[in-house]
Amino acid sequence: MNAFDLIRHPVVLFDVETTGLDPKRDRVIEIAAIRVTGKGRQEFATVVRPDPVPRLDPQITKITGITQQDVEAGMDSAAAFMKLANWLDDGPVIVGHNVPFDLGFLDAELERHDLPPWIGDFVCTRALATFLDKGMPAYNRAGNPYTSYQLQHVCQALGVELDGAHRALNDLAATEQCLLRLWPLAVLEHRPIMNAMVRPGWVQDQIDAGRRAPEQTPDRAVVYLVA
Repeated sequence: MNAFDLIRHPVVLFDVETTGLDPKRDRVIEIAAIRVTGKGRQEFATVVRPDPVPRLDPQITKITGITQQDVEAGMDSAAAFMKLANWLDDGPVIVGHNVPFDLGFLDAELERHDLPPWIGDFVCTRALATFLDKGMPAYNRAGNPYTSYQLQHVCQALGVELDGAHRALNDLAATEQCLLRLWPLAVLEHRPIMNAMVRPGWVQDQIDAGRRAPEQTPDRAVVYLVA
């Protein structure tokens, strides 16, 4: 029995590449989704052409490999999200790595295109990896050591192969393998699985001050603060 059997619900693994970090201002330029049900699996991946077509920051191209020409030749954003919305109309469990980020863009794009909102549960493999300490040592910009739970480091900790990082379908293939390794460990250790996300401890001051959680945080998410 694997994680998908335990969820006992349609599952959509989901990942996006975007022009930036703000769902209200920035746009999705690539979608990947894998829908898993008792009847099998389907895959959907495309570069997306927003309207108006954004001018890509060269740094985005450097990170993702997606070029301005790719976006201009991509699938119309409204058509892409309409196809995706058809996969979400039964409220599947959405799975992704740092998935609250992706859900923020999903919500914004569905609203932008007058499509029904997704209502369901989610599983974040970054949260699972954090709870289970399945990351790798790294250094921040100041040169201070910390444990990284970025996808490539979680893959390294779990022995999962990740080819072509920062392309949505490649990231999803690795995320799926991480999920299948992390889920049974989380069950054994009684760790939060559904609708759980993590925030570093330094945001406690902001929460205590009554400031809002980040825009991409789903209302139903349970935020666990970690040091």
